[in-house]
Amino acid sequence: MQHCNDLFYLWVTVCVQVSELNVNGDLLATFTDVSVPWHLSADSEGHVFVADCGNHRILLLTGQLQLQRVIVDTDSQVKPWQPTRLYYNDLTSQLYVVHHSAQQTVSFIEPDVISQLRLR
Repeated sequence: MQHCNDLFYLWVTVCVQVSELNVNGDLLATFTDVSVPWHLSADSEGHVFVADCGNHRILLLTGQLQLQRVIVDTDSQVKPWQPTRLYYNDLTSQLYVVHHSAQQTVSFIEPDVISQLRLR
């Protein structure tokens, strides 16, 4: 579970969905176009980054869990590529990604790329 701006984001790998809950536990939104949502991270502006491990991609969702953009997918990475952990750093505007390929590695997506993705 991830907390951001008094909202909680819950990813349920077995049920294959990402859900948004308020502080009272009320369901606000659900996103189901994922396969094994392994981890997520949210920024202070309400964007949600999802490690969609089963589809080998990272998604950028709005605060209402609407798909804004596919950030990284198998077409742009060495296969097999499976993102398993995400951490968005608001101070540096970098998205850190832990993924499994030949070995477990950590990479990050540059701040200017993130800001461009949000504008589209």
